[in-house]
Amino acid sequence: MAKAKTNSSSLKAVLGPLWNVFSKDTCWEIIIDSFEDVHSANNSGIKAEKIFKTSKDLDLLVSRLLKFSKKKIIEGQYSYFFKLDDYTRVNIVLPPVAAKGPSVVIGKLPLKEVTFDDLVKWQALTDEGVEVIKKILNSQKGFLVTGNMGSGKTTLLNTLINNLPEMHRVVTLERMPDLVIKRPLLCRLHSQTQKATEMIELIEVAERLRADFLVLSECVGPEVGPFVNMIRNNCTGIALASGESLVDAVKRVTTMTVLSSDGFSIEEANYALAQAFSYVIYQEKRADGTRVVSSICETRYEGGELKLKVIYKA
Repeated sequence: MAKAKTNSSSLKAVLGPLWNVFSKDTCWEIIIDSFEDVHSANNSGIKAEKIFKTSKDLDLLVSRLLKFSKKKIIEGQYSYFFKLDDYTRVNIVLPPVAAKGPSVVIGKLPLKEVTFDDLVKWQALTDEGVEVIKKILNSQKGFLVTGNMGSGKTTLLNTLINNLPEMHRVVTLERMPDLVIKRPLLCRLHSQTQKATEMIELIEVAERLRADFLVLSECVGPEVGPFVNMIRNNCTGIALASGESLVDAVKRVTTMTVLSSDGFSIEEANYALAQAFSYVIYQEKRADGTRVVSSICETRYEGGELKLKVIYKA
């Protein structure tokens, strides 16, 4: 069962001087690279913030965050990733790895379910794009959700899963429990150690859970090959992958499939991916900070290659 959302008063105490910025509905990320270098991000762009007076103020924030998450400082470990609640993720990098002082990124998922109407209102998706995506969701065919860093692809993935037809059973595989899904017939499996071996074991568990849709919340390691093989034979697959472009994201998934398979060549991986994912959706964070679903493609296997046919472009 998902952990209950943390009380806002607890978060306010932990975040201290960051709270006024963090609590704004429009804020979806806070980036701290030093006590003098703080920025907040929303769908309109990135804004510089004046939060801390001295480096000690930032050090106190880091101490409160680590204490709240029950993370212990371990000698030789300089990076910590954890959740404050179901909607808030924190990544901390400590000196001397972070040369300017502690580096902190605090990401927020929307507190309320994001609808297609919201995406249209935020100009992340057009009405035409909504219709294309609805047809994909009703097709019972697999798809990849892709995007560059900070593009909002996890939020988009949540929206798509929540809009799958309710009669279908959804099983998720999450390295960290970072999805926010509200629907019936839902089983969420998440790693306790974040190790690749455990993610592979979860795929084996999921095979017995009669999933109509099996969701991999992030394509990052040796679990990708077993996941692709599983969904080719048992159910419809949905996965999330990062990339600086649509082609880059697909090539990364192809490479991970080859490296984590039982001897697949590039051609065999391309064929397997074309079988597993009929569509690829790409959401990008643009140079001006806006986030847009910029293209949707059909996949085809032709002459040993994975071809992408554009069916929607913003």
